[in-house]
Amino acid sequence: DVSAIRCAARGCADARAAGKSIARILAELTAEAIVVGFSRGDAYATGISYLVVQPEFQEPSVLREFSEAVDRLDETIDALMDMVAEAPRVVLGSENPFGEQCGTIATQLHLPAGHVFMIGIVGPMRMAYDRNLGFMRAVQGIMTE
Repeated sequence: DVSAIRCAARGCADARAAGKSIARILAELTAEAIVVGFSRGDAYATGISYLVVQPEFQEPSVLREFSEAVDRLDETIDALMDMVAEAPRVVLGSENPFGEQCGTIATQLHLPAGHVFMIGIVGPMRMAYDRNLGFMRAVQGIMTE
């Protein structure tokens, strides 16, 4: 229910707290990992447990590549932030800093207080892109109300 996102965005005076709340809600809604870049070198991730149970992540090389990206989360998010602008962007395969077997949908979010951060949905290549893009657009719409 994206109404919880509206409450998170408007109910938190702290942009980091709002970003983390939005990420946790999105993780529950999408059953994917959610990553947030607040600024260069300042990243957050949640929902990792949704990914590691996926069949693709049972392959040791896929899990290792993804885990290495998470171990370097600040750098991984910085690389993703360089690829993202206002519109949601899908990043696939070798272009994806989380690994070749991952798909990521990332965009910038503008909080009502003027703060801007990057948020991304990370999942297997077969993730439900239309559905998850819909969630991203809904969140962006809530932020501009």
